[in-house]
Amino acid sequence: MKNISVFATMCVFAVLMFGANLRAEDADAEKLNKALKKNVSGEFAAVKFSDAIDHVAKMADFKVTWNAAFPADAKTAPITITVKDMECKTALSWLTRLAEVDYLVVGDHVEMTTKALAEASRKKDAK
Repeated sequence: MKNISVFATMCVFAVLMFGANLRAEDADAEKLNKALKKNVSGEFAAVKFSDAIDHVAKMADFKVTWNAAFPADAKTAPITITVKDMECKTALSWLTRLAEVDYLVVGDHVEMTTKALAEASRKKDAK
């Protein structure tokens, strides 16, 4: 009987921890969603793509990661654009379009990736 009680206690603990983890993940995703809706501004004249992305991420307060498949030359591609009070998601779309790459929203961060990988991921998520 004591073993069943210990097992039941462990199960309850596991369920509570799993639930707490899901709530934390939901909170992180919600924070990122809000960040991507913020308006950002910047004037980029032949600025490296990675620097422009870092600027936008800092303004909107979110984390950026770079997919292993991300082309190294795209990180240093010169970007010229003026962004004024533009929703962050729109600014990211313009910046990635100019560098001929793409991005994905993954959990609590934005991942820079290739167009092909982003498209494949979106198709997979749509199923």
